[in-house]
Amino acid sequence: MTRKSKLIWLQIILGVAFLLQPIILPVRPDFMDKFVFSRDVLKNIFANSLILAFFYLNYFIFVPRYYLSKKYLYYFTIVIFCFSTILFISNKFTSQLSFTTHNVRPSPPMPFGEQAPPPFRFNRPPPPPQGSFLSKCRFFFAENDQTFFLFGSIVLFSLFLHVRNRYYNIENAKQEAEINYLLAQINPHFLFNALNSIYTLTIKEKAPNSSSSLLKLSGLMRYVITETHQNNVPLEKELVYISDFIDLQKLRLTSNVKLNYAASGKISGKQIAPMLLIPFVENAFKHGVSPEEDSSIQIKIDVSDHHLIMEVSNLKVTINNDSIGKSGFGIANAKNRLALLYPNKHDLRIYETNETFNVVLIIFF
Repeated sequence: MTRKSKLIWLQIILGVAFLLQPIILPVRPDFMDKFVFSRDVLKNIFANSLILAFFYLNYFIFVPRYYLSKKYLYYFTIVIFCFSTILFISNKFTSQLSFTTHNVRPSPPMPFGEQAPPPFRFNRPPPPPQGSFLSKCRFFFAENDQTFFLFGSIVLFSLFLHVRNRYYNIENAKQEAEINYLLAQINPHFLFNALNSIYTLTIKEKAPNSSSSLLKLSGLMRYVITETHQNNVPLEKELVYISDFIDLQKLRLTSNVKLNYAASGKISGKQIAPMLLIPFVENAFKHGVSPEEDSSIQIKIDVSDHHLIMEVSNLKVTINNDSIGKSGFGIANAKNRLALLYPNKHDLRIYETNETFNVVLIIFF
């Protein structure tokens, strides 16, 4: 049995146990036999079914859409409304029910000349007291105390599950990104020492282009190895990484490739998840560069106080250089990281035609 099927069966078993809780652990007078269906038992069964439906709505819709987006007023308003609706429907459903039970314990013999009392009846619930507002509230809470407790437990449990799963997914995504980029890190000190030696050699041999390229490559590797394990990095470092990556790509470009890159705005003081923007740049070079066709790549990043806007566009070419794409974790992985790290705080739009590929990404700080 797979893990997914086990999880489904576990949910079914727990759901059935939750629905049958009023029968398994009923609240009834001491003189009643065990499996007697009273109005309260049926009311609680019906309320539990509504609470179970609310659990899935809360877990899949209300928590991610409102609670995790810090729209607490909307979230708790919806929770209170749902709870009021559950109370109203469950009480309305059972208010007209009337039961006569013959499963009560037999009464002791009555003295001669006295009549036995009529059998115990479960009729409509008694009306609320006519006293003060406080006494009415006490009556209301006493009538629905089990529903209060179960509903509150379900709200807290669904919140706990969602927050825990989100944290677990974020950690997995971060580890996956680190593994994808650091898998080749057998001995980074050796690599850096080797690069430094080659860099020194190129300077002695007066090869400025080679030495500059090696210096940028060393910076890229150092950034990947030392920064990607953090949750956030300064935006300046991320943009320097992108700029150095583009400069290295220029070395292989021919005159038929039109490349424009610009980063502007209020960059200082901003934080961003590492390696979040580079997949869209890598994708443009992977699908937009060919030595046999005219190519065009446009990359623009604009930063303001409240958001970052990144626009990447390229003409599609027939012949691609797949070596670049193999080193990145792709747009699909970038989408997953955005959903986990910036839920409801980003807007990613991809426009694709037969000739062009365009990406517009907005991240809200």
